[in-house]
Amino acid sequence: MNPALFYIFYLLVFCHPIYRFQWFKLKFIPPKYLLLIFISCCALSILNVYAHTHIFNTGGDIFAFQRDALIMLIYLKHDFYTYWELMFRIGGKDIPTHLSEPIISMGFWGNMSNYLMVKLYTIFSFISSPTLINISIFFSFIGFMGKFLILKAIENKSLGKFQFYTLAFILFYLPNESFWTNAIHKETLLTFAIGLVIYAFSLSVWYRWAMVVFGMTLMFIVRDFYFMSFLMGLFIYYLMNETKLKLRQVILVTSFFILILFSLPIKFGKTLFHVLIDKKTEFSSMNHGHTKIETLHFLQKPLESIYNTILNGFIEPSFWHIRNAFELVISIENFLISIILLFFIYAIFKAKSFQFFGFYVFAILIIFSCGYLVPNIGAILRYRSVAYITLVFTLCYEYFLIQNRKTY
Repeated sequence: MNPALFYIFYLLVFCHPIYRFQWFKLKFIPPKYLLLIFISCCALSILNVYAHTHIFNTGGDIFAFQRDALIMLIYLKHDFYTYWELMFRIGGKDIPTHLSEPIISMGFWGNMSNYLMVKLYTIFSFISSPTLINISIFFSFIGFMGKFLILKAIENKSLGKFQFYTLAFILFYLPNESFWTNAIHKETLLTFAIGLVIYAFSLSVWYRWAMVVFGMTLMFIVRDFYFMSFLMGLFIYYLMNETKLKLRQVILVTSFFILILFSLPIKFGKTLFHVLIDKKTEFSSMNHGHTKIETLHFLQKPLESIYNTILNGFIEPSFWHIRNAFELVISIENFLISIILLFFIYAIFKAKSFQFFGFYVFAILIIFSCGYLVPNIGAILRYRSVAYITLVFTLCYEYFLIQNRKTY
């Protein structure tokens, strides 16, 4: 069948429940507008594919995922038992002898998150076609669902129509973040995982814990440092909202929690410190541009390195480092949002309202880590995108709640 027909078919499959099902109805957003939002997510996903194939110097991992998915499909046709084993193994460093040929030919076995992407590409290619555009429709829906679940979680809070639309705009239409959280990449899965966990905590049914476990497990597989930071954020959120501890006491307890994370083996016998060192080494091959921070330089000049880390994570690409129109848009976005965030932070500290302090810590840790670990501005923009949305969204959400408390 023509790939375009597959795309149209699945577009209709996803559009039907969004427009018709009662569960998809939101308090302030009519079904037709929600449908338009989903279609815009599909368009952004296609734009991302086009950018990878025609604009960026290299398509990155998505072409490798697509290639390995094609290898998996060959085994599906000719050796179903081998295909079955490849699909239901999580990947790792030890290669089973009887699977050495397909695993070596693919090359992503040693990285669980990359191997998960290969399996998803394989499934989506099998039920549609192996073109990147067709694969994108599924990732569009996954990313859309993550953001929709967050809106679903807050729709019954004391928010006005303008406030709800503003929060929806932040989730779906911040330029850089919408570009990456609709991509056929891991950030889309992270968006869904975080949305699922947040939505689960808004429910009072018994199976919400299964949703939490699934979301956290997905986050752990996709990006372990996101998982650890989000776990810390949830812990701080619990302390701020379910105990009588004050902010200073929460910060003290959190400091001990961070020390524990850095000291105890959390992932395959490795501490958080070793995980970060491994990430630094892994990302060193991506060195391109001016954002690299050497470990030795960080130890010799910590204040200067921290400043550069903040600059890399929050400000870059700055106006004096613009190389193309895409970076110009991101620079303008960074500048405007930084001003707005400072206003929100001032209002929140003035009101002494720190309900979502844990989410701020989560987002800032991720953005800070990206600024230090990743020596590539394009990769920083992608890796930080989910955390950046979280930071802007939660600051804005808490500001709206403060304003509504004053009103009522």
